[in-house]
Amino acid sequence: VADGEGGVMDLAVMPGGMFLATLDFWNLSVINLANGEHIRYEEHLDDVDVDQDGVDPTAGFSPDGRYLTFAADRMLGVWEMAGFLERGRSPEYNDPNGGWTRGPYPGLRKYQQPKRILAHSFTTDSRFLVTVNGDNQLRLLSPETGELARTIPLSIRKARRLVLLPDGKSFVAGANNGALELGSLEMTEGERA
Repeated sequence: VADGEGGVMDLAVMPGGMFLATLDFWNLSVINLANGEHIRYEEHLDDVDVDQDGVDPTAGFSPDGRYLTFAADRMLGVWEMAGFLERGRSPEYNDPNGGWTRGPYPGLRKYQQPKRILAHSFTTDSRFLVTVNGDNQLRLLSPETGELARTIPLSIRKARRLVLLPDGKSFVAGANNGALELGSLEMTEGERA
């Protein structure tokens, strides 16, 4: 379907299966699985340490298909899919020799996190983007503003994987040593006070 230059670091399929996102060291790409259209953005990650501790950059889609995300080192990128596709199809920014879209990138929001992002996922309602960070904390962020809504400490160390459960209230975090933690995204009574 497409050829990469830096090796695929992550793949994500948009809910409904229409688009596939690929992320390598240099590019965030979206491929229309129905017609093969390939929109590639040059998003240099050479200013972030993408190989520290063997942590690869990650890509994802929100459950409602509105957002496309990528995380590398401490940077979290959020792009509304409509803007991504419109920008990528604009002749003003495309290189006819390779389909590249070069900056500037209006609509791309980048949020710096205090610690390395090890995994990220959306809540089932697409309201929050949840990150697992190198300080053993989950962070719930607004995808529109990057505003921190809540921090949840993890009891396991070095969680590298995150799954949000279909109930919209729970998560499972997993570490390389096999440790798993099941927890709640909901605020406790003490946090509400």
